Amino acid sequence: MKHYVLGIAILAFLIFATACKFDKSVSKNFNTSISTEGDGLSADEVYLSTDSERLDDNVFIYGQKIYTNFENMDGFTVENGTYYAKMGVEVTSDSGEVVMQSDNLLDSSKGLDVSLKTLYGELILAQPMHSGKKYTASYNISDERGEGTFKSTMDFEILPNPDITVKESGLKAQEVYIFNTDSKTVITNSETEFGDNLQFQFEGLQGYTVVNGFVALGLSIKVEDAKGKQILYNKNAFENTLITEAQIAQGVGGTLVFSKGKLSNPVIWEVEIWDMNSDASLKGTTHLNVN
Repeated sequence: MKHYVLGIAILAFLIFATACKFDKSVSKNFNTSISTEGDGLSADEVYLSTDSERLDDNVFIYGQKIYTNFENMDGFTVENGTYYAKMGVEVTSDSGEVVMQSDNLLDSSKGLDVSLKTLYGELILAQPMHSGKKYTASYNISDERGEGTFKSTMDFEILPNPDITVKESGLKAQEVYIFNTDSKTVITNSETEFGDNLQFQFEGLQGYTVVNGFVALGLSIKVEDAKGKQILYNKNAFENTLITEAQIAQGVGGTLVFSKGKLSNPVIWEVEIWDMNSDASLKGTTHLNVN
């Protein structure tokens, strides 16, 4: 009889222990390296996307904007059709340095409608992050009116834009990219539109000569379409203007606006920078489709 009672007690304990784990979850996507852990909060799926497509990789282009989507979340305390969620994010380098941090990406001071089931976090993979580096992004979602939590972690790598060719000869740049000053975004797909204000940006320039506290750089801009038609040529946009290292630290580059007209895609855009006080130079070339 004692053995029978002990057996019932053990069975009851096992059922209780299993029941305690019903609101906990752990998962990992090996393609994107996303791992999740929920305690009281859950999501049907956690995946990556851009503005236009779903992603199934964890290697990105410098300047790319990506979203981490937490689909069909559940477990929040609901009050009068409203719940209060908090989403923090932290990005660390592979050496463990925290390069970016935000306590709450959600504007939920007034609460979120219970019909809003999918939450997302946005990351722009630019400064203070850099190409050629590996990082880890960690999202922490919590219920501000309860005890539920949900954590997502993803390892990722940032590469330079493969559509930009860089030739270094004494001068070097930490990052080279095309920036749309109208949309405040980095072009990562070689697509632009007539009227867009563009910058061929060279960031973190090194290898120049400083003379009496100033730097003398030259900068040429050449643009041709696919049929060899010359659209723009500026032999030296700087016109021998002396600049300071502080100005260089803000970025050096050429600007361009495509006026509405007939041209053959892709357009070839070349910017060359050289040091007037040495033989050091740097050239960047890219192809753009102007629509």
